[in-house]
Amino acid sequence: MTSWLSQVKSKATGKVLVAWQEFAGEKQYDLKGLLLSGDGKPAGAAFTIASGPHNEVSAAIGSDGKNFLTIWQAFDEE
Repeated sequence: MTSWLSQVKSKATGKVLVAWQEFAGEKQYDLKGLLLSGDGKPAGAAFTIASGPHNEVSAAIGSDGKNFLTIWQAFDEE
């Protein structure tokens, strides 16, 4: 498994969303995420942000202090 950290963003509550692209096989990358509590400990399990027949990469995360918004690029390897 190969992973690259894409983005980290703080929330007013102290929580942090970490997003990364992870090699899913067959030249395909998916976007994964994990919420961390204010003390840096996981606040749940890692989850899939985006997955599909394309590469999902280059995440950017925004927050209004209550919610997170994640955007990314999707493209074919061909």
